[in-house]
Amino acid sequence: MNSTLLKLTKRVVLITCGTLFCLGHAIAAPLIGAYVWGGMLDGGHGVDRFQRSVGFLLDHGFEAVRFTVTPPSIKQYGIDDLCSTDRRDGCYLRAMLDGKVFDDSRLKLVMVTLHDFASQPDHMLDPDFIAAHRDAIRAETSDALEVLAKRFAGRNVQVIVSNWEGDNMIYCGQVYAFARDRKAADQCLAKIGGEAGLVHRLEGFASWIALRESAINDIQRKYANLAIEQAPEFVVFNLTGSPQWQCTTLCKAGLTVLAKFTQGQKLPMCSYSAYDSLKAGTLDADLDRIGQICSKVVLGEVGFRQRDGDNSNPASDYAKLERAVADHAGTLTAMIYWNAFESAESTDKGFGLYRGDGSPRNVRALPSALAPKGSKPSS
Repeated sequence: MNSTLLKLTKRVVLITCGTLFCLGHAIAAPLIGAYVWGGMLDGGHGVDRFQRSVGFLLDHGFEAVRFTVTPPSIKQYGIDDLCSTDRRDGCYLRAMLDGKVFDDSRLKLVMVTLHDFASQPDHMLDPDFIAAHRDAIRAETSDALEVLAKRFAGRNVQVIVSNWEGDNMIYCGQVYAFARDRKAADQCLAKIGGEAGLVHRLEGFASWIALRESAINDIQRKYANLAIEQAPEFVVFNLTGSPQWQCTTLCKAGLTVLAKFTQGQKLPMCSYSAYDSLKAGTLDADLDRIGQICSKVVLGEVGFRQRDGDNSNPASDYAKLERAVADHAGTLTAMIYWNAFESAESTDKGFGLYRGDGSPRNVRALPSALAPKGSKPSS
């Protein structure tokens, strides 16, 4: 069956179910979630504020949340001093997850961007450092996974461990700037040692991911009833051939996270930070290719920037997104909106689904098929 006919067949199946997706049948809707990151509900502080923000999302129909535990992020959450004598991921995770909101049966997926303190600030890109500090990195990762296991084992909650956008990590913070701006590319290459430095950083990243995967395999053997996977996150799937990149600097198809990890094999789970595909309007075609490389995909960085006073995105943007998600519903595990809240301290303005006071913002522009479903508090 060719791809066009397959897409038409999928749409017929979806439409005949009465909605965009066919829940409980052959094709299930991806879970709808949001990043609790880069903004939270107003009021309170620290862990309490974070947990209230998660509870707000569950009360408004979301079933998935993504948050981050990294050295920079704990300062954003206001919990930096909680673990001053034990600055490791497990300590911060334990505090953040220690609340009734994470007992809620409406929560179906927890995704954590997890960067260990042992390999900060960017030693996870240095294979020599990882080899020399393997035991420390592994121990911290295993401790964090143990926290997740004790919290979610035996429950109907999928746990996904990921990283901040891998290609941005490799390319000095912003792969798009590297690809399009000669000055930015030259500065990055000078800092990391040229093309050989990119190769070295990719090797380091792959070593770091492999070490985490080994720890996850061990925790799965220990907790057979824990649904946990790693989803390496990438930003670029085609640096040299896709219209949104148009790379004019050092453009090597093999120097991306996805190219490094695939090399002829299909990955069980990926996280795709899809902002550039959305901006270019190419998500449907991009997911066609990603689906050939990744068996399951978490779609992240979903959303369109809106300025205050503009509460409806162009219909064509959401129409393309709706079609892309429908075409690939069998591949997508979850769709995570960037981001849940736009509060006073948010620096990335224009993407918040809700304001800091909880009033609706961009969420009002979501078509019903892409919006969280209504939910009542669980008993």
